[in-house]
Order: sequence, then C-alpha cells, then structure tokens
Amino acid sequence: MPRNLSHILIGAVYHPPNGNNTYMVTHILNCLDRCTKDHPNLGILLMGDFNSLPDNPLKGFPLKQIVRAPTRGQAILDKIYTNIADWFNNPVILPPFGKSDHQTVVAYSTSNSNWLPVEDITVYRRVSDRNSKVLLAHALNNFNWCSLYRMDSCEDMLTHFVDVLTAMLDCYMPLCPFRRHSSEKPWVNDSFRQLIRRRQLAFRSGNVVQYKKLRNATQRAAKQLLGQVMLCSIKSSETPPSEQLSNYARNIIIAKLNSYDQLTRENGGSQ
Repeated sequence: MPRNLSHILIGAVYHPPNGNNTYMVTHILNCLDRCTKDHPNLGILLMGDFNSLPDNPLKGFPLKQIVRAPTRGQAILDKIYTNIADWFNNPVILPPFGKSDHQTVVAYSTSNSNWLPVEDITVYRRVSDRNSKVLLAHALNNFNWCSLYRMDSCEDMLTHFVDVLTAMLDCYMPLCPFRRHSSEKPWVNDSFRQLIRRRQLAFRSGNVVQYKKLRNATQRAAKQLLGQVMLCSIKSSETPPSEQLSNYARNIIIAKLNSYDQLTRENGGSQ
C-alpha cells in the first residue's frame, strides 16, 4: 500500500427508491466511523445504486462523488463516493450489463502500476470469404502441373508444389491486417464482434427495441461460443472429461458455499 494509506475499504450499497433515507445514511456513517476509528489512514470506495439518497452527509465525511454522467435515463443513480478521487480517472459509462436497465460504471485506476490498459494489436490472417475460396479452387484446377511430374527429386517436387500453392494463396487469399484488442477472450470471432458493434450502435442511437433484441442475441452467442471452446478444451486435454467436469462442478459449489457463509456472517453482524 502507498505510505499515505494503511487500508482500503470497499463498500457496496443498494438504497431502494422508497427506502428510509435517515436509516441508510446513519448506517453508512456509523460503518465509516467504526472503520476509520480502527484505521485512521483509510482509503474509502463506496459505490452502488443510491437512487435518491441525500448525499450531503456523505460529502461532509468528506467523500467526493466522481460519477458525472447519467446511469439510468437522465438521472445519476449509480455513484462512487471516495476520499481518494485522484487515484481514478473520470468513470466511463458503458452499456448495461446483462438485463439490467442501469448503465455500467467503470472507474480505471491512475496509480496502479500493475494495471495494463487495453491496447489495439494487429494480427495477420488470410482472407477466407467464399469468393476467394472459389477463385483459388478454380486456379488450382486449371494449373498445369506437367513440370512437377517431370522432376526427379522428391525434394524438388515438394518445393515446387509449396511455391505454387503459396503464390496462389498470396494472390487469391492474401494476408491482411486485422485490429484486435489485447483483452479479447479466445472464443471471440468476427461474427461475434459484428454482433457487438450492432448492439452498441443501437444503444448509442437510442433504439431500445433493437438494442434489447441484439443484447439477448449477444448473450446467447457468447454462451454458445464459450461452450464450444470448453468442449474443444476437454477433448484436447489428457485429463478424463468426467474428472474435469467434476472439478469444475466442485469449484462452483465451493464458491457458492463461501459466498453464502460470508453473507450469513455479514447479516448476522448487522442485526
């Protein structure tokens, strides 16, 4: 940790639209008071859906609210209160996650040396559209291979064949640069990228019906592609599929039990 901070407190808050404002503000301030009493040099990150909760007491703690753009309609409901605002860039507002009707708020750190920003990378691959494949097949079918058959050495025949095939590939299916992001998942393909672009365009243009339709299509496509990658991984692995699936299921159950135990302890401690 930096010398000016001993700990970082991260709090997640949901305040219902018709919730008791006084009770919620009192509860938050009491929690902050207890934590700062034990750790005077405490960094605070308080975030969540605050709806219409009055925030003057929070700002007087003092905390700074760093979300400046609307997160649902024209209202700023999802907020981030912190006493280390200079550690973060201005939060970025992204499309809703899953089926939520709230926008996603992302705050990137400016002080974390281990954080690697998403970068554009260039990859090269051959054009593989149907027209290019037809032209290549036509060229191979009409090529005169007589010179290949007259050769005496197998090495010469192989070299000639590879040279001809490479020249045709470079002509009809050339290597072209494509821009990719360094954070992309291995199962993301061109059709999925196009689906995401259409979804983002519908979101930016305000076409709610089209956006929801493409959002659902994107979620279905992501599940299908991820399933295909997992299936290929299981098939190519030396570990028996039954053992892999058992390990996967066991990890999910352990994670669920840990989350339940933590939630039970938190609820028991707040009563």
